[in-house]
Amino acid sequence: MTLIEVLVAALVLTVGLLGVYRGLNAAQAGSTYAERSSVMAQIGEQALQAVEALPYAQIANTSAPAPQSPRNDSTTPLVASTANGSV
Repeated sequence: MTLIEVLVAALVLTVGLLGVYRGLNAAQAGSTYAERSSVMAQIGEQALQAVEALPYAQIANTSAPAPQSPRNDSTTPLVASTANGSV
C-alpha cells in the first residue's frame, strides 16, 4: 500500500466518523427536545388538574382588573374630549 492510499483511506475514515458524530449529536438534540416537551406537558396537566379539583366559586374571577395608565405611543393617539363627549 502506498502513502497516497493510506492518506485517502484516512480521509474516508475521518469523513465517515464525522458523519456518525453529527448523526449522534442530532439524535441527542431531538431526544432532549422530546423530553422537555414531555415534561412541560406533564406540568401543564398537573396545573389543570389542580384547577379542576377546586370548587367553581374559587375559580371564578372575583377581583376587578388593576387600573392602567393611558399609553402614549404612535398606535394609540391621545385625544382630548370636551364635557359633552365631542372632540
